[in-house]
Amino acid sequence: MNAKLHIDLSQGLVDVEGSEELVRAVYEDVKDRIHAPGQRTRSHGTEDSAQSSGHAEAKTGDAGDKPASARPTKQGRNKGPESHSIVGALDLSSNGGKPSLRDFLKAYDVKSNYERNVLFVYYLINHAKLEKVNDNDIFTCYRNVGAKLPKFFNQGLFDTANKRGYINTKSLDDIKLTNAGINAVEHDIGKVTPKAA
Repeated sequence: MNAKLHIDLSQGLVDVEGSEELVRAVYEDVKDRIHAPGQRTRSHGTEDSAQSSGHAEAKTGDAGDKPASARPTKQGRNKGPESHSIVGALDLSSNGGKPSLRDFLKAYDVKSNYERNVLFVYYLINHAKLEKVNDNDIFTCYRNVGAKLPKFFNQGLFDTANKRGYINTKSLDDIKLTNAGINAVEHDIGKVTPKAA
């Protein structure tokens, strides 16, 4: 039995036609990546495929549709192109006995942006002593160390939360470090062995 899934967001379109299993698998993969409250996904297909997903039309902004860690609360986050700014007051130097962000990062063999993101959040909370970490703070870290910016910056933060569980992105104005994130930084991410003098 063929089914069809059509998701139309103002910036993108996903159109899948095939077996009910394939369409359901694509929907499960895509639904966690939709972050704009109030937009709707529409599923077109047979009556059975509509019933299997609960209903033919579902709001994607409802709390029950995705994990709490994936729902941004800042208004207008997904309207138009992403734009971030450097936080000039953010001190990432070695002042006050703390390591600079660059020195902190040099101790790790970073292999992905997931690892980079959790290291930045860890540093900002534990060394820079920020009470609340936001996406611009993390953007500032990328710029400070000269790392290549992810093309879809906020999506990278959501993926660090959803795919690795390292951070909590329920609010992009208050990104939190999870126990998995602490373990990643303190135990799991590879350390660089200092060279002998």
